[in-house]
Amino acid sequence: MRVLDLVKKCLSQKTGVWHNTEANYNFVLNIIKKEDFGRQRIDRVKLSDAKCWLIKLQQSSIHSIRGVVRLPFRWRLMMI
Repeated sequence: MRVLDLVKKCLSQKTGVWHNTEANYNFVLNIIKKEDFGRQRIDRVKLSDAKCWLIKLQQSSIHSIRGVVRLPFRWRLMMI
């Protein structure tokens, strides 16, 4: 079983969750689908693998957020 399969199985057991919670689950599933980590066999994943993957995601998110936030500040500088 792959990481993605296990996550899907666990989430399918969740019933009666709020719409926003379900949307967050789907958001996470889409991220896992795109990542090599999601295709790894669950019996071969070490805790260190999961930690490295989360750090990678965090760095990627920071890079994306920085790119979005940088734009308004550049516009502000052009207005001065």
